[in-house]
Amino acid sequence: MKKSSFFILLTVLLQPLLAWNSPDLWQIAIQEQGRKKPLTTMTQESLMSLSGRSSFTRPSDEKKFTAQEVILGIWFNPEPWKKEPLILVNYRPLVEELGLDPKVSRFSFESLQVNSAYLMKLKEVREMRMRKANPQLDRTQKEIESLSSKLSLFENLSLGRTFEIVPHPNQKGGHWTTLERTEEIYGAAIAQKLNGYYEGIKTSYLENNQELFQKQIIEFAQELRSLSPEVYPTSSILEKEYRYSELHPFRKAWICYAIGLLILLLTARWQEDLGYRLGWGMVLSGFGFQIYGFVTRTLISGRPPVTNMYETIIWCAFGVVLFALILEAIYRKRQFLLAACPVAVISLILADTQSSIFSSAIHPLVPVLRNNFWLTVHVLTITLSYAAFALSLAISHMAIWQTSFKNLKKESDLLFFYNYRALQIGVLLIATGTLLGAVWANYSWGRFWDWDPKETWALIAFLSYLILLHGKMAGWWSDLGVAVGSIIAFQCVLMAWYGVNFVLGVGLHSYGFGVGGFQYVIGYVFLEILFIAVGLMRYKIKKSEI
Repeated sequence: MKKSSFFILLTVLLQPLLAWNSPDLWQIAIQEQGRKKPLTTMTQESLMSLSGRSSFTRPSDEKKFTAQEVILGIWFNPEPWKKEPLILVNYRPLVEELGLDPKVSRFSFESLQVNSAYLMKLKEVREMRMRKANPQLDRTQKEIESLSSKLSLFENLSLGRTFEIVPHPNQKGGHWTTLERTEEIYGAAIAQKLNGYYEGIKTSYLENNQELFQKQIIEFAQELRSLSPEVYPTSSILEKEYRYSELHPFRKAWICYAIGLLILLLTARWQEDLGYRLGWGMVLSGFGFQIYGFVTRTLISGRPPVTNMYETIIWCAFGVVLFALILEAIYRKRQFLLAACPVAVISLILADTQSSIFSSAIHPLVPVLRNNFWLTVHVLTITLSYAAFALSLAISHMAIWQTSFKNLKKESDLLFFYNYRALQIGVLLIATGTLLGAVWANYSWGRFWDWDPKETWALIAFLSYLILLHGKMAGWWSDLGVAVGSIIAFQCVLMAWYGVNFVLGVGLHSYGFGVGGFQYVIGYVFLEILFIAVGLMRYKIKKSEI
């Protein structure tokens, strides 16, 4: 019975695989920011950019629309969509300054584009940009620019400017064009033919004739491919990306990890052996989904996942589970899996749900990052060190809980030992990654070190953990002190990882900058301080009672 339930679960998780072969919009390629991808990917990324969601539910009748329906609707018949609350504005101070309804976070294009407060603030930001190349913008000004980008995207979608689906005649790296400009490249006859296909697709879509729509999409894709077969992506390449986006491997991974964690917790004192095996199985399933996701994403982008916050988060979650599986295979005590699964689940849920902060879109690399071996090994190594420290963080929480709130000294001592092992792995990796970063800096910028904020905070994080380990060896603090220090030192990692790019917003690592999430990070830091304070207070009370 338990085995059959397990296979039913896997069938549900793998259900998207069963629908891959249905003919759809993915067969049409589009060029966006220099990258060629399925039109389905473009629709998903566009809706994510506009609304921060992968689908849209119309408030008037609760009807749900897919990303394809929304973006094609804006392209084919934009006027109704201009009235729909699609545009995400979730920064409360900006909502108040623009005089918008504070009870909602999404607004219509029609209302925003004529908002006088928005237009005035946008004018101020543009004037600052004209006066200085890289002005220091405050949070509100950054959010104004972000809102401007969303409105520009909506306008370009409605005018068809974003749909560069006509391939370059002979250059693989050449610029594609829109249907409106086809005549300039291919002549009037081909332009008329392609626009005929477009009108047919538009009509069948608006009339909700799905069968005819699918048929015309396939024919249109074949016609576009025939214009430049050597330039147009093959069906297998387009289908690979379509499968990846439909499967959501990193979402499947955190679901598997969550189920594995639940099994391990429920069987900690009952059916331990069976629960341990099932827990291992679910964690390995999640790990498999992550491997598939990384391999496919790398094949699609032509590079490892090293360029933005989203990619480093999912790589860190992968590293946490990797180290936990290795250490669990050595020690067989289930604590590593119990520590790793919550970290992986939280990390992947953040990456999966906070698209307005951590964009999952695959973009071409900026010039300084292209064809750079040292960048790849540096970022992957540094992020793996963060994964080891995150594992140490989770084990430290377990150790403090056992020491301060339980009376299980044997388990506490074991957790202290495991924490020390995770710290050793992390310090080795962060030291290696920092040296590799210096090599990369010299390769890209002609100097090994420049006290850039990212470099400085990476060094601070490294020294924090180095002091922690040396202090342990010198007898400066107890095992409990090392656990507390692990939590405190991880805040330096958080600053190097998130704070420099999302809070300071300055430095040579500008390609990783972003906006948002600050309140969540502050909340997390506050909870950590509270946990340490309560744990130490409880520990002192216990000591005084002995």
